Amino acid sequence: MAKLRPIEILERMPGKTFIYEGKHLQVIKHEFVDERCIVHTTEGPINFPWVDAGSALKRFQAVAEDDLQDQKNAMALYNGSRNMVAELQQIMMDNISKIKADPAYVQQGKVINNSVNTMLHMVNLQLKVLKAQREE
Repeated sequence: MAKLRPIEILERMPGKTFIYEGKHLQVIKHEFVDERCIVHTTEGPINFPWVDAGSALKRFQAVAEDDLQDQKNAMALYNGSRNMVAELQQIMMDNISKIKADPAYVQQGKVINNSVNTMLHMVNLQLKVLKAQREE
C-alpha cells in the first residue's frame, strides 16, 4: 500500500475523531494560509508550517469507532452515576436529620439505606460489565 501524502491525509480527516496532545477532538476542516496549514477542530484550530505537515499529522491519533462508542457509553454511565450519587447523598443526609429529630424513623431509615446500597451495587455491576466489554 502506498504511503499517503499529507494532503491526502488532511482530506480524509474531516468528521473523524482523533486524540491530539491528550485531547479528544473532531476535525472539522483544514485550510492553508500563507505557508501554514490550519486544521480546524472542535477544540479550536491547530496550525503548523506546511513543510512540517508530515510530522505534525503523525501527532493526530485516530480513534476507532468502536472505541468512540465505548467512551460515549462510559461517559453516559459516569454522568448518570455522578448525578445519582449526589441524589443518594442528599437522601442519606435527610435521613440522618430525620433520625436525629425522631428516633421512630430509624426503621424507615434502615429500609432506605438498604435500597441505596442496592442501587450502588447495580451501578458497580454496570461498571464491571462495561469494563468486561472493553477488554473483549
